[in-house]
Amino acid sequence: MVEIVVEYLEEGQWVENTVELDIDADLALSDETLNKDMCALPKRIARYAEVAAECQAYSSRKKNDVEVLEAEVAQALRIEAAQNKLKITEAGIREHISKQDEVTKARHAAYKAQAQHTMVDGFYRALREMASIAIALCYKQKEEIRVMNSPLE
Repeated sequence: MVEIVVEYLEEGQWVENTVELDIDADLALSDETLNKDMCALPKRIARYAEVAAECQAYSSRKKNDVEVLEAEVAQALRIEAAQNKLKITEAGIREHISKQDEVTKARHAAYKAQAQHTMVDGFYRALREMASIAIALCYKQKEEIRVMNSPLE
């Protein structure tokens, strides 16, 4: 079981929500349950596509949060430097931004969101590949049944 964090817009606010994905069960394929698995596969693929899209949006929002926070910190430093009549270089501003704890935390959240999106997208792609494997197994079963039902010569 993998827990994925996504956000939903509720009453104008983004609210984090955890989605649980049973990767082992969703990626399982068996000869005994092939028909059932084939019927359930489109729904699983659609669900993973939806979660992957939500993860991509979540990751983009986290990246945007970092950019906004960096801009706010840089602007505050520029204002402070202007008020104190100090000269500050862009390199000095970048260094100051990189030392701020809230920027570091926001970056880590963005990296985590991106990693989560990459992981879910990988599961989605694996499910799509599983569809091809399931079709091949269906043809194999059909051929085995045809051979078993053919008269012996």
